[in-house]
Formats: sequence, structure tokens, C-alpha cells
Amino acid sequence: MLKLKKKTIEIVQPPRKLRMPMKPSLSLSITPRSPLFDPTHGNDTWLKALKSCIPKSKYLLQAFDCIDKEGGGYDHLDSSMKLKLLNFLCDEIKEAKERLVAAKDKEKCLKQKKVDAIAEARRKI
Repeated sequence: MLKLKKKTIEIVQPPRKLRMPMKPSLSLSITPRSPLFDPTHGNDTWLKALKSCIPKSKYLLQAFDCIDKEGGGYDHLDSSMKLKLLNFLCDEIKEAKERLVAAKDKEKCLKQKKVDAIAEARRKI
């Protein structure tokens, strides 16, 4: 008498990336090979990179024009300007987190619809 073992093969599809409408936002990518990561590249390189991202942001502040005018960098900004810079960064981070939560919720909803559709199709068979 032969005993056969059942083998099940599960096909797993990689999750599809959700396409979100492009919104202007702050996007800095700092990698170990990036000049922003290199300590010998300059003390205020991150500030210059941030300034290049400001026009892309919906929280455009005209006060950041002084970053160009003042050559001393972050250390030479007055306290009110540093506070504005901090508020700007916090607003950008908050918006990015909200978009991430919305995308995860949408992905979860789409997965549930897919499961429901498969269950409905199986019931009809």
C-alpha cells in the first residue's frame, strides 16, 4: 500500500504599490554615500539641501529666503528663524505620516475587498 503525501503550493503575489497622487512635499534622501551624510562635506549642507526642497513644499515660507542671505548657516540664524524652521519640519513630517496612514488604510481596504471577492466567487461555485 502506497501512502501519498499531499503537497500544497501556495502562490504568493507581492503586494502592489498604491499610487498616490503626487503632492508637493519635502523629500530628502540621506544615504551613507550621500554628500549630506559626509561630515567633511560641510556643516550646513543639510540646511542647503532643505532650502532646495522648500519650494516643493506646500508650507512655503518666505522667511526662509534669509538662508541664502546669511552665510553663517544654522548657527547664525536667530531663534525665531530656528523656531520657524522647526515648525516647518514638523508640519512636513506630520503630513507625510498622515499620507502614510491613509495609504495603509487604503491598502487594507483593498485587501479586504479582494478577500471578499474571492469568498463570493467560491460560494458561487
